[in-house]
Amino acid sequence: MTERIRLLSEDVPYFRDVERTIARFTVESGVEVEVEFRFLTGLWDETERAYSEEPAPWDVVVTDEMILATFVAQGRVRPLDDLVARDRYDASDYLAASIDLARFHGSVYGIPYANMCNVLGYRRDLLERFDLGVPSSMEELVDAAQTVQSRLRAAGDDRTYGFLSRGRAGHGFNVWILASTFFPAWGATWFDDRGRPVLDSEATTQGFTGTPTIGVAKGGGAPSYFTNVPTAQDVAQAVGAA
Repeated sequence: MTERIRLLSEDVPYFRDVERTIARFTVESGVEVEVEFRFLTGLWDETERAYSEEPAPWDVVVTDEMILATFVAQGRVRPLDDLVARDRYDASDYLAASIDLARFHGSVYGIPYANMCNVLGYRRDLLERFDLGVPSSMEELVDAAQTVQSRLRAAGDDRTYGFLSRGRAGHGFNVWILASTFFPAWGATWFDDRGRPVLDSEATTQGFTGTPTIGVAKGGGAPSYFTNVPTAQDVAQAVGAA
């Protein structure tokens, strides 16, 4: 009888690449993989089922480190150290920080499939035009965004925003920009090293307080950031001509 693994993954384009990985895996191992893609609420519901029901409806779940920490703390996730050692799995090409996100109590509970990060791009022409330096802190970013936008509005430019963040209504993009960039800038984290939620903290409060200030241009006016940007074309229109 052919061995089969049931895999649950988020239904976004870059996670669909797992299908190519699965094809190679099946050829090399002889193990078939049944994969199902779910989006947003459907994904969260099925993820909770995977970690709480017996027998589990899914064997492997593609999830983020925040959800992983929650169910590791509940004892619902199998540590992988013995399997990694048994198969002599080479994880040397992974970033150590990525592996550490799935490490709890000294054991590894997940193998990274995708690394994502936020980077800051800037319009050098606008910074030079208004005699501003490249922001190196959240305070400088807020000041630059507000200064650029207010001066552009005064000059009659109502199309270019002082700050642009990826995002889409009801999408995880909104959490990523907050959780992985803005909150940590104030020292906030989602969980402690034991998997316990610690979001209710002074650092998070500072992050929530500081982040919206980017969205208010000096002297009022339109928000400094654009939060519904699903395409590269929309981004280009929002930031104006380079």
